[in-house]
Amino acid sequence: MNILFCSVGRRATLLRNFKSKYPHVNIYATDNSEYAPALHFADKKIIAPRVDSPGYIDFLLDICKRENIKAITTLIDPEIEIISRNRDVFINHNILPLVPDGFVAQRFKRQHSAHLNRTQVIT
Repeated sequence: MNILFCSVGRRATLLRNFKSKYPHVNIYATDNSEYAPALHFADKKIIAPRVDSPGYIDFLLDICKRENIKAITTLIDPEIEIISRNRDVFINHNILPLVPDGFVAQRFKRQHSAHLNRTQVIT
């Protein structure tokens, strides 16, 4: 099985642990920086455009179709909403988006926006 982790950044431990637990799964990873440490723990690394770029969903879908990806997820909050809004696009191609659906994502954002935007100074 092939799974795509998007915007992996510095989450190398997560990918390493996932691979350790599921060695039969091929990990594909994207990031918009070739210097993202977690890319080196993937079976295949892919440099991606920014998540807010036009055509980003088409870019992901092309990877998924070309590499026979069965599931897609992201490791950054802004991309959760983007993939969630396009959930049906992936499902229509038999790709499971491992993100909350749009309603759940929006509800969480509304309920927790005050907490998420608060900055706390630690002295």
